[in-house]
Amino acid sequence: MARVTVAVLLDRPPPSAPVEDGVPPATPAWSAETLADVEALVRDAVGFSEARGDRVTVRQGAMQAAPVIEPPPPAPWWQAAWVYRSAREGLGVLALALIAWLLIRPLLKNLSAPRAAEGPPAMALAGDAADEGETPPRNAALTALERPGLSLDDKLLLARQAVNEDAKRVAQVVKSWVGTDA
Repeated sequence: MARVTVAVLLDRPPPSAPVEDGVPPATPAWSAETLADVEALVRDAVGFSEARGDRVTVRQGAMQAAPVIEPPPPAPWWQAAWVYRSAREGLGVLALALIAWLLIRPLLKNLSAPRAAEGPPAMALAGDAADEGETPPRNAALTALERPGLSLDDKLLLARQAVNEDAKRVAQVVKSWVGTDA
């Protein structure tokens, strides 16, 4: 290392008197003793050597004061993060409630409502008696077919009995079934 050169600039000490009438007080200077102490400290810190031709300079001057930055005003309450999160969650709950009200509720209503008879009864006749407003007398085998809980074999046996008793009436029932399905 050929030579070390160090320059130190000290800011003036802060004023001890407060600002009066908008005029700041005069800033005092550092004492010669303080400047000598700082120079000795810097010489020791950098490894000063007179033989190499090192140089240390300590000066004082008024540095520009940092501007006072005022904190920004607080944001309005509706721009707070918690309002945004709450609104988003509230809209989610509202959407789920709307889906439940418009889709799920009608489905549950349809499932729980008793089913009305669709069309004419299965064993009703579409003959002349139905046109006149009279109900024809029912065959016992046909009436037995409408009972719930019958096995397929029982139903077939009752259907055969109904055909043997009144084939014309059974033909009309089958004809009405085919007519309503078409």
